[in-house]
Amino acid sequence: MALFDETGRPAAPGAVGEICLSGSQLTRGYWRQPELDADRFRTVEGTRWYRTGDLGRLEAGDGLHFLGRVDHQIKIRGYRVETLEIEGALRAAAGRDLVAVLPLPAADGTVAGVVGFVAGAPLDTAAIRERLQGCLPDYMIPQAVIVLDALPLNTNGKVDLRALAAHPALDGLRAGPDGRRPPRPPASEASPLPPGTTSRP
Repeated sequence: MALFDETGRPAAPGAVGEICLSGSQLTRGYWRQPELDADRFRTVEGTRWYRTGDLGRLEAGDGLHFLGRVDHQIKIRGYRVETLEIEGALRAAAGRDLVAVLPLPAADGTVAGVVGFVAGAPLDTAAIRERLQGCLPDYMIPQAVIVLDALPLNTNGKVDLRALAAHPALDGLRAGPDGRRPPRPPASEASPLPPGTTSRP
């Protein structure tokens, strides 16, 4: 077992890296899926490794710490962020079990921030963001918290992030071609959110 950074080099001691496995038990590859083989296997200095997609950190005298999945990791303002960490904080701040966090893309293709989703009855989302300020750095605090009656689920019973990313409640938060977001109208002129949605950025 070894940890590799995003460049494919061994991770520095104490640094976060992708957990990779090697040894005689390693499979020769996926059945007739060369693209997947190329993505999941790498050879470093003559040794073939399988990329698990899991993130970890080796602590001296304390072993391996599992930190989440590579596909849950994003970069905001140059900081590497684990969305599961934000979800955990949002779950505690909202007092709800079913939550989700999505990256908010900027016009240049980078990530401008994140948006939080909470399922259930309406909540004071401004108060939730205030609680998050006490436990998260500012770049990890959701730019908006959106409360829905229910979050879409996939066939495995997990939150369907792709369906959530298409929710119309996000339309007013996405940046346009010029990098600007739509101006917020006065409260008296604000369009109502879709049914079952409450939001207070």
